[in-house]
Amino acid sequence: AEWHRIVGILQYIETDYPAALESGSQVELDEQKAFIAEASASLAKLADRGAPYASRMAALRTVIESHGAADAVGRECHALADEIVQKSGIERSPRHPPDLDSGRATFLRVCASCHGEDGGAQTPIAKTLVPPPASFIDPSVMDALTPYRVFNTTTFGVPGTPMASFREVLTEDERW
Repeated sequence: AEWHRIVGILQYIETDYPAALESGSQVELDEQKAFIAEASASLAKLADRGAPYASRMAALRTVIESHGAADAVGRECHALADEIVQKSGIERSPRHPPDLDSGRATFLRVCASCHGEDGGAQTPIAKTLVPPPASFIDPSVMDALTPYRVFNTTTFGVPGTPMASFREVLTEDERW
């Protein structure tokens, strides 16, 4: 689970850090700092298994905390996540093909109240959430998503946002 959490956070930073930096919002930048701190703490929990990545994670944290270049952060997050996946042997795909009918039913039951039945995030609840839920009909959102990133997001949630962890609510198959 720690490896998945680290990779999920790195993927989140890779796509969200540029917008946080561009906005200049201290709240958004602090969120990015909190994410890299969480990834660093998760890596530390792995002790010797995480040691080969510690210096790269520390360097990445320094760049993020000093509001360094977005493209450099994105490249390093991507490269570090890929290397961790390759060397740790974690799986980035479901054990078997997902059941799309079951997935739709799960989405409607668990996710639609915030993300909307059509994925557009235009619901009464969504309008009260800060930050608002992702719109899955926005091409810029969808371009950044992979099934593995969605799996990690539903597994761990997104700290500091209304996106909760569904690890205890949904089975692994339901999250895929």
